[in-house]
Amino acid sequence: MATAVQYPALTDKPLCDLVMKGGITSGVVYPKAITKLAEKFRFINIGGTSAGAIAAAVTAAAEYRRR
Repeated sequence: MATAVQYPALTDKPLCDLVMKGGITSGVVYPKAITKLAEKFRFINIGGTSAGAIAAAVTAAAEYRRR
């Protein structure tokens, strides 16, 4: 059985998992989409493939800094 992880310092916004796929079109759209999502959510699990992995790495670094 999985145990729920508590993040008491992150209660200002709802938590969100983010998975991004690869592809040049996706890579072009991700920066703007992530910026809008970050206004309303805190990212917890972030992943992706190909261009999505690059965007995931940048998003993870930004979320780490935000904390």
